[in-house]
Formats: sequence, structure tokens, C-alpha cells
Amino acid sequence: MRNDDSALIQAVPTWDGNKDGTVTCDEWKSYADALFNQFDALKDGFLTAGEYRALAQADRLFEVVPLDYFDSDGDARVSRSEFVDKPNRAFAVLDKNKDCALGRDEIRQPSAPEPGGPGGKRMPKGGPGGGSGGPGGTM
Repeated sequence: MRNDDSALIQAVPTWDGNKDGTVTCDEWKSYADALFNQFDALKDGFLTAGEYRALAQADRLFEVVPLDYFDSDGDARVSRSEFVDKPNRAFAVLDKNKDCALGRDEIRQPSAPEPGGPGGKRMPKGGPGGGSGGPGGTM
């Protein structure tokens, strides 16, 4: 695990929709879908560059992730599928048993948490969590 992966660990609890201490790929997708719905101001099924900037201001995990990370077809906008189905590096890095669920033991910080709290620290380059990859999850 890289040092900058501590931002992932801090953010994971914000994705825990049912607050049971375990975050599943489906919970991540629900979180991403809710963000998409909230910031698709035109309600056209796409995030424009302006809508994406507004999302990044609201959820700092997206600040360092350019729109083109999600824009797989290069049309300068992000569809719901491109956004919600993008693999989440958190699952690749933290899901040791590859069950698409991050339990308390998998998201426990090896050291003290960094200032900023969940969602308050910038993510590494290459996408939320620093890159692609993760079974079933997005971002």
C-alpha cells in the first residue's frame, strides 16, 4: 500500500450506505449514482465539465481526478455508466480477500488518521484512489 492510499482509507466509511461498518461495491455504486444524480443539473444523463467541477467542489475526492478519467468515449462529458461503473481503486488496494466488501479489518488505518477527515483529503493522480482497478467497484 502506498502512503497516499491513506486518503482512500479515510474516505471509505463515507460510502457505507447502511452504516454497518462494511462497504460493498454495490454501496460504492449507490454513492456514485447519488452523486451523479445530484450534480447532473441539466438532468440529461451526462455530467458536463461545469457539472463535474461542481461535484469536485462538493466531494474533494474528485478534485484531482480530471473529467477525462471517467470520459472513456472522449466526448467531453461523462455518462452515468462511465461514472458509476468506473473501477474504484479502494477495492483493488484494500479488499484483501477480493469479496467486493471492505470490512473494518480491511479499512483500519495502520497509523493515525491524517488531517482533513473523510472526503477532506485530495486523492492521488490517476483517479480517485490513484488509478484504475477494483472488482465490481467504481472509482
